[in-house]
Amino acid sequence: FYFLINNAKKINTNIILFNYFQIKNNNKVAICVTLRDAKGNFVDRKNIDFENQSVINIDGRFWDIEFHSGSIEIEYFSLKNLVIPYAAVIGAYETDSGITYVHTYSRNYSKHEMENGFTVMESCESNWTIRDSKDVESFTILHNGFLKIDEQEIKIKITSESGRILEKSHVLKAL
Repeated sequence: FYFLINNAKKINTNIILFNYFQIKNNNKVAICVTLRDAKGNFVDRKNIDFENQSVINIDGRFWDIEFHSGSIEIEYFSLKNLVIPYAAVIGAYETDSGITYVHTYSRNYSKHEMENGFTVMESCESNWTIRDSKDVESFTILHNGFLKIDEQEIKIKITSESGRILEKSHVLKAL
């Protein structure tokens, strides 16, 4: 998730973690949260769990920072099958002008999932709502985890509210 904190300009990011794992499958998880700068370099890491709560908020207070521009990674680990393939993680972005929420369905495979062959390498795994205008431009940040990824062609499919479909191929540089 994009993670921006600027207290002077009243810009706040709040990453909200919901414990579907316990609620749906009685599964206890450990959580690794990594903060990175705008170039993807490691800044800080915390290991947390839900303890006796169903929701965790990660914001500037969590990191004890007043300014940051970069990203945040959320990783869930369990000794049991997580069952739910995509964790309940929501990004809330707040300014004086408004608030917006993002919930992603994308994920990285862990090293042990890849070692055990528990992967789907060709799929359609991510989507989000785009409401661009002359003042708003959508963007995405791609994380590739611990592996280097060769340059490859990706296919982008955009469906308008009216049902019009635009499909385009794009060369994604090596990550």
